[in-house]
Amino acid sequence: MADLLKQTVEKSFIVPRKFSNARPVVLRISPDTTSSSRHFVKRIGLLLGKACSVKMNAGGLEDPSDYLLELVEQALEMGVYPILIIERFHAFVDIVDDHLLSTLSTLRSLEHEFQITTIAISPISYAQMRKQMAPTSAFVSSSYGDNHDRAVPTPLSKEDFVASAILRGLKTGEAYRLYQLGGGPDLFYERLIEAKLSGEADMIGATLASLGDHVATFMKRSFSEIMDGSGEILARLGLGALTLADQSILQANALKAFVVKETATGSVASTPILARWAIMNGQPDWRGYELSMEALQAKDYERASACLSEMHHAHPRLKCFSDVVNLLATLGRGVDIGMLSVEWDRVGRSATLVAGNEHTPVNVRNWACQLEGYSKMIAAAFGKGERAQLDKLTVLADDSLHEAMLIYFVSAFIEKVKKLQSATAKVKALATVPEAIMQGIGAARCNIKYTSAPELDQSLPYADFFAGPGKFRVPEVGAKLDLTALLVVVSASLRGTAPDTILSDRTKVVKLQSKLVQHVRNPYAHTSAVYDEQDAQYLIDVSEDLMFAWKAGAQLPTTANPLSEAVPTADYLIGLLYGDFAIDDPTPETAGWSSVERQSVS
Repeated sequence: MADLLKQTVEKSFIVPRKFSNARPVVLRISPDTTSSSRHFVKRIGLLLGKACSVKMNAGGLEDPSDYLLELVEQALEMGVYPILIIERFHAFVDIVDDHLLSTLSTLRSLEHEFQITTIAISPISYAQMRKQMAPTSAFVSSSYGDNHDRAVPTPLSKEDFVASAILRGLKTGEAYRLYQLGGGPDLFYERLIEAKLSGEADMIGATLASLGDHVATFMKRSFSEIMDGSGEILARLGLGALTLADQSILQANALKAFVVKETATGSVASTPILARWAIMNGQPDWRGYELSMEALQAKDYERASACLSEMHHAHPRLKCFSDVVNLLATLGRGVDIGMLSVEWDRVGRSATLVAGNEHTPVNVRNWACQLEGYSKMIAAAFGKGERAQLDKLTVLADDSLHEAMLIYFVSAFIEKVKKLQSATAKVKALATVPEAIMQGIGAARCNIKYTSAPELDQSLPYADFFAGPGKFRVPEVGAKLDLTALLVVVSASLRGTAPDTILSDRTKVVKLQSKLVQHVRNPYAHTSAVYDEQDAQYLIDVSEDLMFAWKAGAQLPTTANPLSEAVPTADYLIGLLYGDFAIDDPTPETAGWSSVERQSVS
């Protein structure tokens, strides 16, 4: 800022009329070179000496105020009008010095006589300086500054930021989007651009890390009224829950635009960068949330949930985050729990909490509502106290909603099983899945419910798909269909009417009966067999091939699988936890972006 001021003043400053023949000379002073009043005046003398060869009087430094008068008079006589730019003025006037009061008084007199112009740069006002300093401070006792005009900087404009970001290598759309994450001092924007250019997934976290102590320094200097308390205001700033009293305190600060902004829901932190810092430093038990977030990054949902088990959530948004984590933990439990490893009664309760929280982002709410709906469908399919079993749902696959639900469930379960370490565990988990898939295809495509066979068309080519031994006997009406019967009857029924899949290939269907039924399914049902990785991979491949056949003829909704692809990612949940956002309202530059990019969770 001092550089820009110096350039601007040198170009456009108008010298007072009585010194109209003098040329303006800008003298930059910083606390680094002014550890005392003598140093301050000596520095002015050195700078004026370069500008107009004023004579330095070493003896004059005994009384800095008189020497300041002498220096300014010399400069004016030599046709130079001095303009002081004092950087970090708050640090300069906090000097403990016997001569500071008289020096400030002399400087004030020179200003009143238009013999010198001073520009004091500080992150806090004169009133704030006097409030923060000791009562014995010279500046507190002086009337210095009573004739000064005040100019308050404003945060970086969108146009300036976008132009700067494009020069740094960002595309126009990226620059507009990134601006929405910015706010606060210019340094925040600068570090945000650096985080984007370095490809950081969590740009807010990376920006905060690179800022280091700068955020705390800025807040302590400029907003001591927030920082001096117990942290409650800071926490409310981070949570977007400022009270009217909080807003009144901030309103009185000239730099408020760097810290808060007005939205449709009220005053919130000016940038997610500041919001995250505020909530991390204002909440005494925030470490639990951070540990939970670390566990989410590792997809350890049970540990993420455990980190929050004893937390008292100070804001509905934090409660929402906790509920989402609990829902993820319920969905992510071990392979041997519940129907296809999901306890749907617990899922339903957790999903209801997430869907009903007003702070839940729309994408997460839609996901929770879908899970809540599936939980209700499962509950309706079973009597009170009845154990939920997959084969009791597959007969309902003739309904498109139930079919979609089952396809989602089984697909997600296969992916979960693939992550198991033990080959035997994989085989045991998937042993009944091919049969369940065939039951679903039979109900959905052929109107055949495995529990009770309908009257089957005797003319269909059942023999083509039968591995033997002997001749295939067409099941009677009301008979229960086992895996072999389902493979033969469903494949024959679909011939020529469905897309080409594993069930269209006679050779593959015959081999399935031989290997799947005889060497995997039957031994598993009657013995404590041990399997190797080849057996496990075979069963995974068969399950995936049969799922492909099921999906090929299904009318699936366009939504992603709520048990896998649609599950909120850790990076997205960072936004929910900290209140980050991407776009408040679509603009001409960003109107084509997805709702995820525009979603506000503040």
